[in-house]
Amino acid sequence: MNTFNSYQNIIEKLHRSISSWITLEECLDYFKEICNELDAKQNKNPDKDHWKKSRLRILIEVHERIELTEHMKTEMNNEKGVIMKRYMYPPLITYLRLTCFDQLGQPDSRHPFNSWLISTKKEEERMNIISEIEESDKILFSKKLYEGYNKIYGVKNSFFRFLREIISTDIREQLLNKIRITDNFDSIAKLVGEYIDGDLDYLQKEKYLYSVRNDFTHNTSFAKGYVADIHGDFNDGKEYKLREIIYKESKEYGVFISNDFEEYLKEVILNGIAEIIKKYKHSVQ
Repeated sequence: MNTFNSYQNIIEKLHRSISSWITLEECLDYFKEICNELDAKQNKNPDKDHWKKSRLRILIEVHERIELTEHMKTEMNNEKGVIMKRYMYPPLITYLRLTCFDQLGQPDSRHPFNSWLISTKKEEERMNIISEIEESDKILFSKKLYEGYNKIYGVKNSFFRFLREIISTDIREQLLNKIRITDNFDSIAKLVGEYIDGDLDYLQKEKYLYSVRNDFTHNTSFAKGYVADIHGDFNDGKEYKLREIIYKESKEYGVFISNDFEEYLKEVILNGIAEIIKKYKHSVQ
């Protein structure tokens, strides 16, 4: 049995999640293409792990991650007495969804740094970076080379590429408009705030989203649920609720999100999957 036949049921299930943006025929055609490509690589070089880098794996596993977060939401809502889940699950769900951004934003031809250094296929790309490095110090040279690699394949670059090149423009704008970052807000005991006015630009909001993803990964830092979610509705029917307070240039800012922000993150990722199929189905590496 070939790879497409093995995964057809899973692929059709995935399509049901993205059917608002793409037809079943388009979806199946794309997955047949990348499955055939994977099978061809495996037959040619059976001793290499082609699955790990395959677009098939990424799309399927991103969809599975979305399903996991939906399961977590169901658990959280059905077990109102379990404070720990209501306290810890919301930031974990946000984090898991944000990690899908950089997964879907990765270039198809991505390579880990160590294999990129010796890859003959990446020689031109590597030499272009080296030709622009003027450092004679070996440590500084290595640092610049790694920075050049990260501009192409790093997590941050992939995260922003997803926002700027993968999802549709209107989806991106709707997502960023569901965030308000302002120093003009009313804070009550640093817990519940009321949005008054003001907002930062889209670039700052993109950076904020990446910081949420990054802080959870590296600093065990995250907004531990929302007071309104745990202790009652303090939002008073308003469109935005305070997520957290951050500090920029010695100034206090309130980060507010719309009531449907978390749910919309899911829509953004599903749109990303659909856009990858539509934009890249004829450029399989």
